[in-house]
Amino acid sequence: MPRMASIGGILVVNSGSVGLPKYRDTNPVPHVMQVGMPHARYAVITRGNGGWAAELRAVPYDYEAAARQAKQHGWPRTAHVVRTGVSVR
Repeated sequence: MPRMASIGGILVVNSGSVGLPKYRDTNPVPHVMQVGMPHARYAVITRGNGGWAAELRAVPYDYEAAARQAKQHGWPRTAHVVRTGVSVR
């Protein structure tokens, strides 16, 4: 999940990912995290006079080709996630 926060004066950044904008886990409790968009994500981090700053960016890529490849390899649920950024129920 793309997020940034300042915690005790420290900048914490998670840029997100390319290809799997959603995941499911059971720890500490069952949950699903999803971005809701298929874009590739990254962060640009700079240091200035005022300290560190981050800019979260999302860019389109050929996610349809990636989804087709996932489906061809027998992963239809992953194909859906790659196309949409949303979990399959």
